[in-house]
Parts: sequence; C-alpha cells; structure tokens
Amino acid sequence: MNDHAITAFLRGYYGMQNTGDDAFLAVAAWGAQNFCQSTKIYATASRVPRIPFARVRPLGFRLSFHGMGIPTRLWERFVLKRTHWIVWGGGSVLHSAAGITQQCRCLDYASHATAFAIGVSVGPFRDAGAEAACGRLLQRLAFVGVRDRASFERARSISPRANVKLTFDLAPALSLVPGCPNAGSEGPRSGLGISLCNYERFVGGDTMREETRLAAVANAVRAAADASLLDRVVLIDFNGHPYYGDHDLHRDLAERIGSKLQVEHIRYNDNPVAVLQRVRTLRAMLAMRLHAAVFAFCAETPTVMLCYHEKCREWGNMIRLPSNCMVDAREIDPADLESRLERLCGTNPFMPEMPPAEATTHAMENWTWLTQEAHQ
Repeated sequence: MNDHAITAFLRGYYGMQNTGDDAFLAVAAWGAQNFCQSTKIYATASRVPRIPFARVRPLGFRLSFHGMGIPTRLWERFVLKRTHWIVWGGGSVLHSAAGITQQCRCLDYASHATAFAIGVSVGPFRDAGAEAACGRLLQRLAFVGVRDRASFERARSISPRANVKLTFDLAPALSLVPGCPNAGSEGPRSGLGISLCNYERFVGGDTMREETRLAAVANAVRAAADASLLDRVVLIDFNGHPYYGDHDLHRDLAERIGSKLQVEHIRYNDNPVAVLQRVRTLRAMLAMRLHAAVFAFCAETPTVMLCYHEKCREWGNMIRLPSNCMVDAREIDPADLESRLERLCGTNPFMPEMPPAEATTHAMENWTWLTQEAHQ
C-alpha cells in the first residue's frame, strides 16, 4: 500500500446487487475523490458496481498463499490502520446493535482517521441496545448528515452533542458524477415503469401480503390498459439478489398482466447511471423499491409510491410529494390503487413540489461541510 496515498474507506451495504446502494457508492467515491482528495478508495463489498471514473477496491475477498486463506476481517483491519477517511455513505445502516457495535470497532482500528456519515437513516432500531449503541457511534463521528426528518429528530434525541444535520439522500448527486448525461437529453417518454419488492420475506413478515399486493398491482395495470391509458409496461429489477431480488417477482407480474400490454423486463444493471438514464425515458413510475422512486424523482418522472417502511414516506415528505401519491404497501385497496394509477398515467399526474435541482443542492450538503470547516 502506497504510504503517500490518501485513503478513503467507504462503509455501507455495497456490492449486494442493489441499484440504490450502487448509487450511494458511486456518489461516495466521487465525493471522496473531490472533497477528501482521496487517491485510494476501498469499500465494504465483495464486488463493486461499475464506476468508470474511479477505481474502488473491494474488501470482501480472501487472500490466499499455498491454499491458506487470510480472513477478510484481518485485511480490513490492515486497511483501516492506514486509512485517512472513513465514510458511511448512504442508506439504512444504523439500526441494529450488532451492526453498530461492529462499526464502532472499525473506528477503534482507525482512531487517527476522520470519520463521518452522509445521507443515512438513523433507525428505526431493530433490537434492544441499538439506540444506545447508535448514540455512542454518532458521538464519535465528525459529521452526520441524515436524509430525512425522522432520522434527524431521532439522532438529536439519542446523541444531542453529535454534529448532526438534516441533509438529503445521496442519490440526487448522481447527476454530478462523470458520465451521467444531463437531464433532458432523452427522447420521447413512453411506458409505465414498475419496481416492486418482496419486503415481507426479507423481514420474516406475512408473505400473504406479497401475494395480495402483486394481484392488486396486476389488476390496476390491466384496468389502466382497458382505459387506454397505457400500452406498455417496463419492469425494472432494482435488486438482483437471487432470492431477495426482484426478477422472479417481476416475471410473475408479467404473466399476470398477460398479452394486453407490451411488457419489457429489465434485469439488474450494475451501472446506476445507466439505470437513471433508462428511468428518464419512462412516462410514469409505480415504485415500491425506494430508489426506483428516487431515480424517478431525479428524472422528473411522475410516481406513485408503495410505501413499506418509514423511509419511504420520509422521502416523500422531503420532496413534498402529494400524499395521494403514497400508498401503504401493507394494505392495498385494489380499487383505490386503480384510481391512483389512472391519474398517474393520465395527462395531469401529481408531481412533487421540490425540483430535482434543489434536491441536488441539499444532497451536496453531505459534502460541502468539509470545505466550510476547512475555511473556518
């Protein structure tokens, strides 16, 4: 390892075939280069998505010598002792006691590094002890930029002396990274984008809700087709995990929609910029995956959200999305969803009050604090 390199260590749920997390990693790497002047970047991942402007080295592998493996944990410790910046870049990373304790241990190994969190959610906490552990972690960070008001209030409550600021989700800053086309460069818009997820199987919930939700969405799409409001559906896998991912779910939805509509099914793409550009070609979006809704907002694509978690409604509140564009994913009324989808696919859909340019400005507050402190 080059002793003269400025090293950044990016922490998050990276390399798990999730487009939202891929966007976080791309923005975190871009920010580490531009605001931390990092020349060497590592990430907590076994593999990294395509980031053409930066080389991000994955930590999730084993070195071997004559058949003997060196656990990733030891390699991580080696890197941390030579790290200048530790960045928790985006997402719901502060919710469980075990995970937060592990992150505190990371700081112990790199006590000389400057550590901060940006564009993160704080809670809701999954287990006893997580709240206290999170309070201790926040106290040790130089800066904590949270992406929604619920996280801000929670962080201020559990760690009142921590340097916490309400910033924004990182993903809107994706438009600033090298290679991202300017908005408006796409051609005519067509098709209803759909991005669902089987949330209940991930958290061990009632999987019958997944079946009910899938049937309701299929019925609503067919009703919109019967009303001549759309002739094409684009199913986008925002998660490519073989079990928790979206492919089988979207394949089932395509079968239920039938032959009334042209159905295009797009598999997970590990280039988040390409996914954003594809969303810009859509006429509308029905999003359960949070970052399908975030990408649609950035692309100025009208959206109805199926909200399965606090973070979904908090995102809608941040961009001032009308309440009738947010539906409880746990209890869907099929007739109600049909009426919302008809409005979404019509000539006068509801739109958020916040423009994407304002969101990008707020997303940049996750980084500009560094330059502000440098001039103080």
